[in-house]
Order: sequence, then C-alpha cells, then structure tokens
Amino acid sequence: MDDEFDDIEWEDVYFDGDLFVDDQRRKERHGAQVKVAFSYDGEQHKAMSGDISDGGLFIATDELLPRDTEFKLVFKLPTFDEPLRAIGRVAWLREEPGEEPDEYKGFGVQFVTISDEAIARITEFIELRSALLFADDE
Repeated sequence: MDDEFDDIEWEDVYFDGDLFVDDQRRKERHGAQVKVAFSYDGEQHKAMSGDISDGGLFIATDELLPRDTEFKLVFKLPTFDEPLRAIGRVAWLREEPGEEPDEYKGFGVQFVTISDEAIARITEFIELRSALLFADDE
C-alpha cells in the first residue's frame, strides 16, 4: 500500500467516550477506541473506532461512505508505534446515533486486505486489553 497517510498527526485524532456496537458479525468485536484515518474519493478523514476484531472495526464518524464501498484505512493501536494499514469494505451503516449514549453515527468495516502481521498485532492488542480488564475485576 502507498504512503498517503504518512502525514497523519495522530495526536490530532481524538474522541472521548466508551463505544460499543452490538451487531451481527463473524468475529467477536471488542470495545476499544483506536485512532483511524481513512481515504475515499481523494479525501482523508480522521476518526476513532468503537470496537475492533481481527475481521474489522466500527468507525465512529459523520463522514459516512456508501455500503459495500472499498477504501484504504490506517489505524493506530496504543500498544504499537507503527500504524496498521488495510483495505476495508463498508459492511453496514448507522446513519443516525442510536438511543444509547455509545451508539454513535458511523459504519462497520470488514477488512478485505490486511497483512498477517497486522492481524497478529490486533489479536495481541485484544488479548492484552482483555487481560488488563479482567485483572481490574480481581
């Protein structure tokens, strides 16, 4: 993939609040906010995810893309220095915020092209995050 996202200033991407999307999916999603940048039709957008799995993520944004659109995205896990790159497909849309405070406008993304290394990093992030959450319960 090209380097069109090299100039993203990750500290400029900010979102506050816990996000979780309950929807039908093949992979279990884990509520987690990660910084996301995506490119479509020559324009770059910055947002945050609401949840993530090794199969996709939810992007909380007002910049909705049409369903089934394929687009480039990069996202930054807090456990790794380098952003991960993928090509995603818009699987579903939430065109208006839901009734719950954490049901933000945005869209679900299915990863179409993503490296094995990126999948491994996502899995490691989810496992580490889950371990920390369960440790807090003890």
